Amino acid sequence: MRCGFDAAAKEWVFYTDGDGQYDVNDLEDLVAESASADIVNGHKIKRSDSWVRRPFGKAYATAVRKAFDLPVRDIDCDFRLIRTTFVKQLDLKSDSGSICVELIVGLDGPGAVFCEVPVHHYARRFGKSEFFQFSRILRTIYQLFKLHKRSGR
Repeated sequence: MRCGFDAAAKEWVFYTDGDGQYDVNDLEDLVAESASADIVNGHKIKRSDSWVRRPFGKAYATAVRKAFDLPVRDIDCDFRLIRTTFVKQLDLKSDSGSICVELIVGLDGPGAVFCEVPVHHYARRFGKSEFFQFSRILRTIYQLFKLHKRSGR
């Protein structure tokens, strides 16, 4: 993400996961809202993860949203359209699952206007989640604590 954001040269940056969980046709809905926002964040209409992952995802999203006072409800929805001028102001440090929180915290600082758009979410078609490994979870928690301290939130 950091390299892609650094290389961005157009007015808008769009990114999503490459595992087939989102329908790129929903990008039209994000573009339709871009006239009135700087960051158009997707939020899953219905989360299509396993029954085990859904409660953990909800608990994580609630915890980080409250801890960081985030302007979006679905921090884990990696279906975003962001005005490049805001992306260029970021200096992202995270290299774990905390990068989405760091991204939104960083974008929220310079007064960007956020908008949320419902998007479809599907079962992963390619690959497998690498997040639910003990070392990755610990790294994410550690980086979230560092981000919380650094951001003053």
